[in-house]
Amino acid sequence: MTVTLSDFLTRTFFPLLERKWKSSTFDSNFDRITREIGGNLGNRPMTSLDREDLQSFLDSRSALSFSTASHLRWDLKQIFDVALSEGIGTEDPA
Repeated sequence: MTVTLSDFLTRTFFPLLERKWKSSTFDSNFDRITREIGGNLGNRPMTSLDREDLQSFLDSRSALSFSTASHLRWDLKQIFDVALSEGIGTEDPA
C-alpha cells in the first residue's frame, strides 16, 4: 500500500505527537506542517521523497523567515524519523 505524506501526517504523525506536545505547540506545529509541508508535498508517496526533493522544497521556502525555515527542516526530520520507526521506507531522506 502506498502511503502519501498527507496520509501519514493525518493517520500517524499528528496523533502520535499530539500526545507529546503541549496544546499550544501542537497548534502552531500542526498549522505550519499542514500548510507548508502537507500543502506542497502531501500528495507524494512517502517512499518517493528523497534528499533532493526535500532540499528543493526547503530552497523554495527561502522567502520565509529564518526561524520558520529552520522549523520546517526540523519538522521534516521528525516526520521521517517517525516514518522509519513505523516501517515506512528504509532510509531517512531528511
